[in-house]
Amino acid sequence: MFPAHGEFDINLKGNILCLDIIGPWNYEASLSFKKEVSTIIEPLQGSKWACFTILSNWELSTPDCENMVARLVGKCVHYGMEQEALVISEGTIKQQIYDKYPIPRINRDPNIDFKRQFFKQETDAMQWLSKSGYSFAV
Repeated sequence: MFPAHGEFDINLKGNILCLDIIGPWNYEASLSFKKEVSTIIEPLQGSKWACFTILSNWELSTPDCENMVARLVGKCVHYGMEQEALVISEGTIKQQIYDKYPIPRINRDPNIDFKRQFFKQETDAMQWLSKSGYSFAV
């Protein structure tokens, strides 16, 4: 096993899980990320919440990270995440990585339609979540 490469900052603000993904990631970094996110979302299970992810400072990852993070998104949806706002440069390889994985369809309330949207600006992503009823207020 290698030392983790890549950083992240995770905060729960109101009913929004805020993620800032930084640097190049290897498998070990994604393991650490998965563990922390899983711990934070456990008490959110069954409630309505969203995710706000900043990918501006992410420098990509090894392929084994992609599958793990895709499965983690599926777990988040299963636990009640209804929307995901991602701040990313348009047309980058980062968005192509997300496009490789379909929006997760987990066995849960069929009336809930998970939505994922990409934004260039953090303020636009925040407004989209706010308009949908999510709040950064603690």
